[in-house]
Amino acid sequence: MRNTAFVKKLILASAIILFLSSCGNKENATADDAAIRNIYTEYTSAVIAKNVNKIMSFYAPGDELLAFDAFIPRQYRGTASYQKDYEEFFKAFPGAATSRISDLNIKVSGNLAYATCIDQWSVTDSSKAVLDMIFRCTDVFEKQQGRWLIIHEHLSFPVDPATGKADYSSK
Repeated sequence: MRNTAFVKKLILASAIILFLSSCGNKENATADDAAIRNIYTEYTSAVIAKNVNKIMSFYAPGDELLAFDAFIPRQYRGTASYQKDYEEFFKAFPGAATSRISDLNIKVSGNLAYATCIDQWSVTDSSKAVLDMIFRCTDVFEKQQGRWLIIHEHLSFPVDPATGKADYSSK
């Protein structure tokens, strides 16, 4: 009889511990989700301001970053090369720039997370011509020293198989 009561108490205590630990994980997941969502909010503001240093603050430092951009070249290894790409892009489009994130989905698991979204850009060149582009974006984040940083980014456009050309305005 004593063993049965002890086992029941042990099972009850284990269930309570599991319940409480799962509640904490949900709170952490919610906080992590909010932190990553905030990165996208700050990113769009940085694009509008053309603040490349702020944009780059969302990426892992050094050579840890691997980015597949929608434009040539195929990939960038490290923040220095990706920063140069952003700088050259904004030089080619010196007028107004906007970024609008939609369809943002985030999945967090421990110190890794991924996010997918649609990022609609509008940029203006020196002749005041406006180019609208709708990117498909997938980012992989790692939590480093309490901060979520992008360690891998993949941007793309759909390609029209009939023409072999990118569809910049695909919806």
